[in-house]
Amino acid sequence: MDPPSETKWDDLSSDLIKRIADCLPPAEIACTFRLINKAAAKLFPAQPAVHLSEPVPCHFFVWYWSRPEEALHNLTLKQRRQLLVLTARSGCLANLKVALDASGCPLTEEVFDAAAVGGHLHTCQWLLARFCPRGRTAVSAAARAGHLPTVLWLLQQERHPSHRRVAQHAAWAAAAGAGQRALCQGLAAEGINFDWSALISCARGGHQALFDWLLEPPQIRPKVPEPPPTRLFASPVPLLAAAAHGLGLAALQRLHAFLHSLRLLRADAPEALDGALAEALASPTPDWRAKVQWLREQGAVLDPDDVTQDITKRLVTSGQQRQQQQHQQQHQQQQDDDDDRLERVQLLLEWLPPDALEPAVRLLLRDSVRAANLPLVRYLWQAWPDELPGATAAAPDVAAEAGDVVVLSELAALGWELGTSAAWAAARAGRLHVLQWLEGRAAAPADGEEALWTVMDERLTAAAAESGSCELMAWLRERGCGWDERSFEAAVRCGGSPAFLEWLVEEGCPTGVAGEPYRLAGRNGDMVTVRCLRQLGCPWGPDGNTFDRAFYQPGGSRSLAVRR
Repeated sequence: MDPPSETKWDDLSSDLIKRIADCLPPAEIACTFRLINKAAAKLFPAQPAVHLSEPVPCHFFVWYWSRPEEALHNLTLKQRRQLLVLTARSGCLANLKVALDASGCPLTEEVFDAAAVGGHLHTCQWLLARFCPRGRTAVSAAARAGHLPTVLWLLQQERHPSHRRVAQHAAWAAAAGAGQRALCQGLAAEGINFDWSALISCARGGHQALFDWLLEPPQIRPKVPEPPPTRLFASPVPLLAAAAHGLGLAALQRLHAFLHSLRLLRADAPEALDGALAEALASPTPDWRAKVQWLREQGAVLDPDDVTQDITKRLVTSGQQRQQQQHQQQHQQQQDDDDDRLERVQLLLEWLPPDALEPAVRLLLRDSVRAANLPLVRYLWQAWPDELPGATAAAPDVAAEAGDVVVLSELAALGWELGTSAAWAAARAGRLHVLQWLEGRAAAPADGEEALWTVMDERLTAAAAESGSCELMAWLRERGCGWDERSFEAAVRCGGSPAFLEWLVEEGCPTGVAGEPYRLAGRNGDMVTVRCLRQLGCPWGPDGNTFDRAFYQPGGSRSLAVRR
């Protein structure tokens, strides 16, 4: 029998080609299918996005990242480190090897954690063999994502019994906090016990069914010995606080009664509920008001020590996630969320003692500015119009760093001074539009404000160099802003791209003390920048110890790749 004749691409119908493409992941269409010929590219004009955290065809990955001079020329150190993290998350070991060679960066704990989050056991094993740093967060990352084989393998790597016990508790807490019931059941089947931190994480995460399962009698989970109540609930106060945050009122009341039945709470000691009151105020559950009212009825009072940065941040941002998920009736949702946040803050400030108001207001104002919550900014200012601008002088810096001109303008109108530090914050973050806005105000600065041109000196340029923005640096230079070696050293220290370093040298920026840029790059373990410095002709130090200072001194990289 004659072999079947080869089928050519042109013989395939468009419908059949599309059916084939439907069976392929988006990365294969973008990196392989569309590159077959012009007809294929025309058939799929909308190129799918390629996510490095998902498997990318190896042939395309190798072709693209094996040209470091081209592929990495405009990437900062932060972006090159992110390349390693995302590639490790994809689980493609071949691509990770290419990325490691191209990035010029040493392996870090973040890379190991990314592989653990993806549940890629073979990648974790390869990284460990390459002496990749492995922190305590890896087992939590894998447990949070629900990857039992990876979690069990990571637990096996803990040789010391006390370290293994800490890792086991961390795995339980992460899995319970993420609602990973299957993983919790897997840990229980292995005879791995949990402690009170798992209950706290589960309650805070709002996983009611899993929380109830954890409290079931031990015969339902026979391989997990029941810890003594005084050990399992060694800290009933944080457990109640976590429940007040994530669980509903009925669950909170049941837990309160259960702890009373174990004699871990006394009826004449309502202070155990004080921490729960602050958590209930910042709770994301719809019945937060009912929880607050019930806690107050039990005698709970608001302790100033419980009003932490985390609490104030959640107070001013409550409802934002819900708003992002709901696109219909967005304006009404925004108004409802604003009213909700304002009510929470009003209750908080009403119940705090007078001597605790100022630190709480400072935290609230800072978080409101960072979240661009203008209604709350105006409310706080109306309550303390004279004292607040002076007590929170750094608020404009937060808005400038975030690049929010609307909030900056509102702060200026309410009496905050926009000084030197705001310009520096904008420059460090690369917020050119903020500096342009400040320049517009410079023509008629408010009382007490410094005109922008009075701060346009070498320090502002050095701050801008941290951003790695050629556009921002050129804008400052056009306005007569000087520079010195601090600009170049800041660019190297903060991991500016090779393209940015080349631009600085071409424009005449001093490179500083001989050998100092190498020391800064070496401390980052940044071989791409070291090679770039050599190509730019930056000299080694005169005493010959630049290499030692860069790669052997405390803080320097010990990476063999760097020392080569």
